[in-house]
Amino acid sequence: MRTETSVNDFRQGTVGVAPTRPARSIWHPASAANNLLVLTAAARRYEYPRRVWDRFWRTMNRRWDGAVTQRVYGRWAVANVGYISPAFARQYPEYNRCLVDVTRAMAALRGRSVVVVDVGAAIGDTLMLLFQRCPYAVSAAVGIDGDEEFFDYLSTNFRGRDQVECLQAVLGCEERTERGLVRTHSGTASAIGDHLVSATTLDNLAEHSATIASVDVLKVDTDGFDGEVVAGATKLLLGATRAVVFEWSPTQCERADTKPLRAFEVLASLGYEQFVWYRSTGPRVPDDSAPRWSELPALSETLRRQPGDEHYDVVALPSAVSVDDYLDFLDS
Repeated sequence: MRTETSVNDFRQGTVGVAPTRPARSIWHPASAANNLLVLTAAARRYEYPRRVWDRFWRTMNRRWDGAVTQRVYGRWAVANVGYISPAFARQYPEYNRCLVDVTRAMAALRGRSVVVVDVGAAIGDTLMLLFQRCPYAVSAAVGIDGDEEFFDYLSTNFRGRDQVECLQAVLGCEERTERGLVRTHSGTASAIGDHLVSATTLDNLAEHSATIASVDVLKVDTDGFDGEVVAGATKLLLGATRAVVFEWSPTQCERADTKPLRAFEVLASLGYEQFVWYRSTGPRVPDDSAPRWSELPALSETLRRQPGDEHYDVVALPSAVSVDDYLDFLDS
């Protein structure tokens, strides 16, 4: 059933938002344990240390819950106990490289700092990464997340920073009810719940937000719902004038009951023809090894049948930017 919604129907957080889940101090045992494990997460590159590290990580998650203060990309931030992304960043030095690459490249190619919209922002760590690695490249940012707890952390972490607007909203392909978000692990939530929630589209939010409407780099990471979010942004993306970064996980798509090729099909219909692939751990896939359009159905089936969740981060370049220009900038 269609529901008429606007950006004002959703929870917003900008300057002066008070945290509803106060974090433990950095000296609390939960925060100390969390920070120590994040600092030593590089040990997970090796088999035996990984087993030991994982045992301590599981113990910490059983012992505590709630909010802690932890170090995230050079700054203190509020997060839930066991928020895994900072540990991944220690284990994989190039983790989330795709977003840094495309933001730097778009700023250079446009000759100005750019606007970034982060859908599935969680606690805001990927935006923190941009402000650490390329602060000169970002003029404004919008962080969007539908999970109430993540939104509280997101709002708190950017409280008093006018450059960042935070918005709590569940996004989809149209205004209607969608399955609610469920925490699949401590670092992410996916739309696989049994309950229904009101959802809107990025196009609708853009009608009420000048910042979203002027986006240069759109990042979508919603655990299998990325294609639906992209499908709800056709007005915003028409003509392939903006860069889009999305996670491609056929395994997560199956869990969320969405079509694995949906994002590619929608983007192709809007004029996007150039894609740059990155592995989920960060490294860019060489262009001559990147999957071709005709190979996607078979690759999707292969990834779905494998244990775990092997997936990719994909950059869809605007039509005015060639893959060669993009790669030349990154290699310069």
